[in-house]
Order: sequence, then C-alpha cells, then structure tokens
Amino acid sequence: MQTVLVIGAIIFFFTVSSHSQDSLTPKYQSLLQSKVLYNMTREAKELSDAAVPALLSYLDTPEFRADISNLPLANDSSSSLLQLLQEQIRISPLVHNMNSYYSPNEPQMDMTLAQLINSTYLYNYWELTTLVPELYREFVANIENTAETQLFAFPPFPQNISTPPTITEGQERPYYTAINIWDIDSGNPIFGGMGLVFFPDYAKPITFLNPMDTGIYEQCCGNITGVNECIFNIHCDKWNKTKGTLEYFNHLILPATELWGYTLGQLFQRWFQNPPPPLEFLRMYQYWEADFAGAALLPDSVQYIIASYNLLFGTGNGTVLQQFCTNNGIPLVWSLGGDLLPTKINNLTSMFLDPQVSRLKNVTISSESVSEFTNEWAFVNSTLTSVPKPSWSFWQESWNNLYPMMPANLHLHYTKVGQCQDNNLCFTVDDNLNCVCANSENFK
Repeated sequence: MQTVLVIGAIIFFFTVSSHSQDSLTPKYQSLLQSKVLYNMTREAKELSDAAVPALLSYLDTPEFRADISNLPLANDSSSSLLQLLQEQIRISPLVHNMNSYYSPNEPQMDMTLAQLINSTYLYNYWELTTLVPELYREFVANIENTAETQLFAFPPFPQNISTPPTITEGQERPYYTAINIWDIDSGNPIFGGMGLVFFPDYAKPITFLNPMDTGIYEQCCGNITGVNECIFNIHCDKWNKTKGTLEYFNHLILPATELWGYTLGQLFQRWFQNPPPPLEFLRMYQYWEADFAGAALLPDSVQYIIASYNLLFGTGNGTVLQQFCTNNGIPLVWSLGGDLLPTKINNLTSMFLDPQVSRLKNVTISSESVSEFTNEWAFVNSTLTSVPKPSWSFWQESWNNLYPMMPANLHLHYTKVGQCQDNNLCFTVDDNLNCVCANSENFK
C-alpha cells in the first residue's frame, strides 16, 4: 500500500506492506503479554506496600515541609499527602508523542501522521521496522531489546536482532508511553509534535511503570556493547530495576526523584501552585515511562490528541490531523509548548480546544471562536508559503493573538485530584474549572 502525506507543497511517499491492514491488527493483550504483566503486578504489589513507611517518613521531613510551605496543603498529614500524591500520579496523562512527518535528515523511529491515519493500531518499534525495513537501526534495536528482555523479562526473539523480527513477534513487545508527570502542555515534545493521550480505563489493565525512560537508563547505566553515550547525570544506583503498575507504584516514587535529582516538593509545586512555576528544559526528560503490555488500538485507546502549535498550526499536516480527529471522534487540543533549547525555561501550560474539530457534550463552541480560529489559520498558512520556517517569536506572537480570542471554556488545564468525578471521560478543566468531557457514545 502507498500512503501519501502532504506537507505544504512537499509530498512524501511511504511504502507499507499489506501486513499493516486489519488482518494483522493485534488483540488488546496477548497471552504472553498477560503472563509478563501478571508476574510484574504480583511483585509490584508487595514492593509498593512495603514502601509506604519510607514515603510517609519522607513526607514529614523538614526539607519536604519547607518545599511545600507556600501551598494550601502545607499542613496536611503525611497520610493525606501520600494519598494525594498517589491519586495525582494516577490521573496524570499517559501520552505518546510522535512526529507528524518523515525527515530524510533524521532517523525515523516511530509512526508518522501518514501511517497513523491509515492504521488500526499504533506500531511499536519492532512492528514499524518490520513493515518499513529501511527504518531499522541496530543501535536502537539493541537498546530496546536489552530493556525488554533484561529489565521487563520478555522472551528473546528467536533470531539475532541484526534484522527485524516478524510482525507477530514484534507485536508481543511493549508499546512505549510516558506519564506526563510535570503537566507539560505538549505532552512529551522531545519525541515529536503530536501527543496521543490514552484513556485511563483503557491503559490501566495493560500498563507497567518504570521511574524513568529505560532507553536513557540503558544508555547511562547499562552495559550494552557499543552503547556508552550518556549526556545526563543519572544516579544509577538509586533504582533496583523493579517495575510498578498504575495500581502499585509506591516503591518507584522516591527512586524516580533520586535517579534525576529532583524533589517531590518541586513536583508538588508544579501541580498545586497557582500559577504553576515554569520548567527548565531537563524536566522534559524526567517523565515516568509507562509501557503497554498490550496493543494501542485505534481509535479506541486515544482519549485526545495534543498538537504542537509551532509545528502543525496552519499547515497541510494540521488539516490532515484535524480530519483524522473529526473522522474518529477524537478531541484535538492545541498547545503552545516552548522554545525547546537547553538554555530556555518555559511555562508549558497553554492549551486550547480546537473549535473546528471538537464536539463535546459539555462544551459550547461559538461561531465567533470558529471564525477567529479560521482567520488566524489562514494568516499562518499564508505566511508559511513565503517563510517556511519562521522563528519562535512568530509562533509566540500568533498564539498571543489567537489564545485570548478563544473563550474561557476552550482554554484547557490538566486536571487535579477531586476536580472531576470521571477522569476517564473528563480529560481537562477550563478556565472556570469546569470539567471538559468527551461524549461517551463516541468512545469505546
């Protein structure tokens, strides 16, 4: 099958074999995946329960209490704070970011928009490189295979990984997502400008957790032949390589902070200070890894999609993404993101609902907001014809023109504990703290 992707006046062609059709759409979870997750869950429950005393002690330390002294919850008991911490982690978005297009100058390690709109599920790296063999990179495969066999205890492939496995073998391996623990507006932007956020109820039964990105861990702390490049200061001895689940993860909370060197107080400030403090660039790498021992089926698994304004707004790809969301009943959210340079500090808190795409049961969309959105889209589109790669200041100015014109009920913020009763359908709150909820009849 040949898939066509339009980017401005450029057309990219992807040759994808017929294996990508419905005939090879995997089950929600295979028997092997369920066995691997069962063993992880059994161990995680025991470790999570055992970690509670140390967490309660930490939450009563003078250092932590000083870190949260400006917050309304400063005088809450340690048990109340632990419950709040647990619940906030559970409702933090599970997101997988990908690029909207293929760049010949960069290695492609994930699906693109062209592949997304023609697939019935999301490919992991093994499936992608089986369907498009020219994308296979043994360096990447070595890191992923080591993590999956040694950290996660998935069985090795029958053959050497110098060549891609078969599609059915690849489907047994996990699909990688992240817990957006720092409430970054664009999700996990270091991996691309489209963030697919998953329904909590879909993800919970098949998800296992790691306190950091296991690819970074293997590069910095592992012993893989030919892999020794580490640009981060990771405290490798702070994690004993145990896994968690979305139910049992207490034993990962402190290791997650100690691996990177941040504090729970900083996390509480990001969650509960109003407005939230800005984030340094390094925070974008300090997510928890959340992996599916199962398949991310389309459209059933996707709660909403975040589009990066400076990569997709006013573009041909942006139009394709809007149409995909409309066709599948998926809400589309635009985020400003930030100037992703290591020296920059960004707020990373600005989002609004696409008024042309999203039709939600408790959100009224006015004709005026559609008109303002359409006009700014046309202006940006026209600009891009003469300036294909405008500066960050252009995007910031465009956002500052449009965002205030969107009404308060389209401005979105990540939810906090207790704000919404249904955290499966209600995925954000607006400026007035009203829950923004999907139409249940549109989702599985």
